[in-house]
Amino acid sequence: MSAESDRLAYIAEIAKLYFESGMTIAQIAEIKKMTSDEVGAVLEEARHRNIVYVQYKQPLPTDTLLEDELVSIFKLKAAKVLMRGNRSYNEVLQDLGALGAQYFESELKQNSVVGISWGSALYHLIHSIRPRSLPDVEVVQLIGAMGNENNPTDGPILAQLLANRLGSRIRYLHAPLLVEKGDSAEVLMHERSIRETLEHAKKVTIGLVGIGTVDPELNSLLRAGYLTPEELREIEAQGAIGDVCAQYFDADGKWLNIDINRRVIGISADAVRRIPTLIGVAAGDKKVKPILAALKGQFVNVLITDDVTAQAVLDHYRHKEEKKVGEPIVENVVPLISLKGIWKVFSGVPVLRGVDIELYPGEIHALLGGNGSGKSTLMKIVSGVYQPDAGAIALDGSPVSIHDPADGHLKGIYLVPQEPKLFPHLTVLENLLIGSDIQYDQIRDKLHRLIDLLHFEANLNEPAGTLNIANQQILEILRGLIRDVRILILDEPTSALTFREVELLFKRMRLLRDEGIGIFFISHRLNEILEISDRVSVLRDGNLVLSAKTASLNSRALIQAMLPEESDENGSGLDKLKGKKALKTNKVLEARDFRGEMFDGVNIYVNEGEIVGLAGVVGAGRTELARSLVGLEPNTKGNLFVDGKQILHRNPTECRNFGLVYMPEDRHAHGVFLDRPSIETMSCTVLDRLGRVFLDVKREEELGNRFVEQFRIHLRNLGQVTRTLSGGNQQKVLLSKTLASRPRVVVLDEPTRGIDVKARRDVYRIIQALTQEGIGVLLISSDLEEIVQWCDRVYVMYQGRIVKELSHHECNIERVMAASFGILE
Repeated sequence: MSAESDRLAYIAEIAKLYFESGMTIAQIAEIKKMTSDEVGAVLEEARHRNIVYVQYKQPLPTDTLLEDELVSIFKLKAAKVLMRGNRSYNEVLQDLGALGAQYFESELKQNSVVGISWGSALYHLIHSIRPRSLPDVEVVQLIGAMGNENNPTDGPILAQLLANRLGSRIRYLHAPLLVEKGDSAEVLMHERSIRETLEHAKKVTIGLVGIGTVDPELNSLLRAGYLTPEELREIEAQGAIGDVCAQYFDADGKWLNIDINRRVIGISADAVRRIPTLIGVAAGDKKVKPILAALKGQFVNVLITDDVTAQAVLDHYRHKEEKKVGEPIVENVVPLISLKGIWKVFSGVPVLRGVDIELYPGEIHALLGGNGSGKSTLMKIVSGVYQPDAGAIALDGSPVSIHDPADGHLKGIYLVPQEPKLFPHLTVLENLLIGSDIQYDQIRDKLHRLIDLLHFEANLNEPAGTLNIANQQILEILRGLIRDVRILILDEPTSALTFREVELLFKRMRLLRDEGIGIFFISHRLNEILEISDRVSVLRDGNLVLSAKTASLNSRALIQAMLPEESDENGSGLDKLKGKKALKTNKVLEARDFRGEMFDGVNIYVNEGEIVGLAGVVGAGRTELARSLVGLEPNTKGNLFVDGKQILHRNPTECRNFGLVYMPEDRHAHGVFLDRPSIETMSCTVLDRLGRVFLDVKREEELGNRFVEQFRIHLRNLGQVTRTLSGGNQQKVLLSKTLASRPRVVVLDEPTRGIDVKARRDVYRIIQALTQEGIGVLLISSDLEEIVQWCDRVYVMYQGRIVKELSHHECNIERVMAASFGILE
C-alpha cells in the first residue's frame, strides 16, 4: 500500500472509533498514544477529506417543566417530554423514538447489557440509533416471540435490529410469548436455553420497554391472536390496566397474580423493576392510565412521552390518586434533610434504586428492612461515608453534597454506630472532644446541660472503658450533640441493651425529639419501632416500598411490606425434595442448651442426609452459634454430640476429628489463601493424611483433581493463584477445603453470597450430593427463598434464641420473615 493509502486507512480508523464506537477524544488519545489535539486534527482531516459526513439536525423541542415535575413526583431517573405541536400520532411516535434514542445513547457503555421487549415506539427508537461497533455490548430478548415473522415490532426482530445497529452480540429467547397453561410456562422456563437467557436477563443494565394497555384497539396480544376479546375483557375485570413485558398490573402499579401473567415466557415483573435504567416509551390518550400505573409500580424509571400525554398523566394523578409515601408529619415544615431519587451501585449491582426519604425536626423516623435491603447504605450516604451515584440531597431545603463523615459533622449529621467506637484508656471527656477543635472551656455549660438532659451518670475523668454499653452509647450521642448536630442516626442501638437500658434509651430519644433533633432509627425489632417512632420507612431490595405514620401501622403490615412481591417457593426446591429419598431420623449433630455471648438456651439437631436452615436477621446470633458449634468461640457452654458421641474438648481440630466442619461466610478473610495456589487451600485441612513426614504431592494432586472434576471448578491448573479465580470458583475451592476431611456434618455460612447464578446452581448441586451421601447440612442464609426451597427443616433465631422450628411443609417466606422479626403465630 502507498503512504497515502496508509494515511487514509489510519484516518478512517480514528474516525470510526469516534463516530461509530462512541469513544471520547481522551479515550482515543490514551489507546493510540496521541495527544487530544492530535486526535482532533485527525478528525478534522477526516471531515475535509469527506471520509465522514456530518449532518446537523434541529434539536427536538422538549418541555423541561413537565420533565422536572414527572421526575420529582414519581422519583424517576429521567423524563423526556416532546412538545407535540401539530404532529400526527405517527410523527409523534417517530420523534419519541429519536428522543428515546438520544437518551439511550447517553446511557450506553462499552460493556452494557441491553434488554428489549416489543412495540412500535421501540421500533422507531432503534431506527434512530446511530450505527456503531460495540462488540462487548450484549442485547437480550426479554420476552418470547409473538410468532409473526412479518411483524417488525416483535421481540426477536427488534432484538436483531438493535444488535445490528450497535454492532453487538445478541442472546435470543427461543420461546413463544404465551402458552396455554401456567404449568407449561413453568416447565418451559426450566428448559436449559430459555432458563439461561432469563438468568442472563437479570444482568441487564439498560431496558427498553413499551407500555401496553388493555384497550382492545391497542392491545398487542389481542391483535396477535393470543387473546380473544372475551379473554381480554376478563383480564380487565381482574383489575389489569396495562402491562410491561407482558406482565399485567393494576391502576396502582401492583403486579397481578392472574392466569395471563403465569402463562408468559419472559422476564418476571420483579426482575423488570430491578433493571437499573428502565426506559419506557409511550404516548396517546389511551396510554395515560397504563403510563401512570407503570410509574407508580416502578415498571419504568425513565419515561419518554409527549407533553399532551404527560400533562394528562399528571392531571389524573392529582385528581384521582392519593399520595401514599412521604406525607409530612407537620404540614408546611421544611425537612431537616431530604433525599430524592438516591441510587447507589456496587460492582454493577444496584443497592439503592431511586430512594426518596425525608427527616423532619423533632421526628423519630424508623428505617426497616431485611438483610441487604439497603438501610445501612442509605444511612452511610446521609452521613457522608458513601456518595450517591444519582439523586439529590437537601438540608433545610438547600441542595448540598456531603463529602465525608467530617463534612457531615459540620453540616449537623452524626451517626452513632451499633458498636461504639471509643478509646477505652482515654477519659470520658477526652473521648468526647477527640477529633474536633472544641475546647472544654468553650462548651462546659452546654455539655453539663446535655448531661443533665440525658441523665448521663458517669464521671468525665474516668476511663471510657469502664462504662457499660448503654453509657457508651450515650457518650457517642453526646459526641454528636456538642458538635451542634441536628440529625442523629442510631444504628441498631438496642441490640446489646437490657430491657431496662432500652427503656432509658427511649426516654432520652424522646427528650432529644422534644429539643427538635431529628433521629433516624434503624432496628430489626418491630415492637420497638412501633413504640418509639413517629414514621416508618421500609426498604426492600433497594426500593422504598412503604413510608407512613407509625400510628397507622402494625407489625403484620410491616412484615407484608418486607416480603418479596413474587417468589418461587414452589419451584426448584420442592422439586428437589420430592425426588429425594426418605429422610433418616438418626441425628448426626445435636446441640443441647448451647449458651454464648450472643445466644442462649439453643437446642438444635441435624439428621443424617438432612438440610436444616438457620434463618434470622443480622445480629440474631446465627454466625456466632455456628462458630461456637465448631469450637471457634471458646466461651461457650452446653453439650455437643456428633453421631451420638459427645465432644468434650471443643476446638476446631477436635470437631474436625469428630466429622464436624465449618465453611465461613467471608471466604477472603477466613476461608481461602488468596495469594497461594488453589491446591494449597483445598488440601490444607488434610495435610496429615497426605504424608507422614513429607507431603505426598501426587496424592495431593489426586485430591485436587477429584474436586475440580466433581465441583466443576474452572482452573488452568492446580497451581493457579486463588485470587485470580472468579467468586464462584473461589467458593468451590473453599467447599473443597471444607469437605476434604470427609465430614459427617457441614455447617455452611452464607455459601451462595456474592456468586453468580451459575455458580449458585453448582453449589446447590454439591449440597444435594452431600445429602445423598448421608452428610448432614446446617445451612445459614440471608436469602429467604433459598432457605424455604432447600431446607427440610428451618430454625429461626431472634435475639439469640431459637424462636421457631418449621418443617418443610410448614415453611414459607412470610412465616420465616415474621419469626425473624420476633412476630410469632
